[in-house]
Amino acid sequence: MIANNVKYLLAAAVSAPNKNNLKIINYKFYFVFLFFILFIFIGFILLFSQTCFASSHVKTGKYLFNYYSCITCHTVNGNGGTLGPNLSDYGKLDKRFSWTMKVILNPDKYYNIGSKIKINGKKYYAIMPKYEYLTGKQVYKIAAYLNSLKK
Repeated sequence: MIANNVKYLLAAAVSAPNKNNLKIINYKFYFVFLFFILFIFIGFILLFSQTCFASSHVKTGKYLFNYYSCITCHTVNGNGGTLGPNLSDYGKLDKRFSWTMKVILNPDKYYNIGSKIKINGKKYYAIMPKYEYLTGKQVYKIAAYLNSLKK
């Protein structure tokens, strides 16, 4: 089908120009151009999805962070517990988004449970529970919230 269209366009371009042939070429050019722009837009959404729709995810992520009692152990902007590290400026740490999600789901893969770890000069016990029961969307939204924290 594409080959036939190309042949038709070439034949129209080579033949004596008339207004109908030029209109067809212009419409096809605009269609291909708009199609190309659409694919570029879709590509940006896929590449940068964590920032394209961030505001709704951040709001829901903050709610989930509090709902699942993360605030009990972690401090955010002066509120919360001190058992875990302060996450008020987590977004400035340049942690990979996927790494943040993996740590939420399975922290003992990265930290030995019960061991002491040093973060920003303070020592903490690695006791964060696994949150395997969270859905991928919930973890994504919590991670989006944490990445938005830039005190």
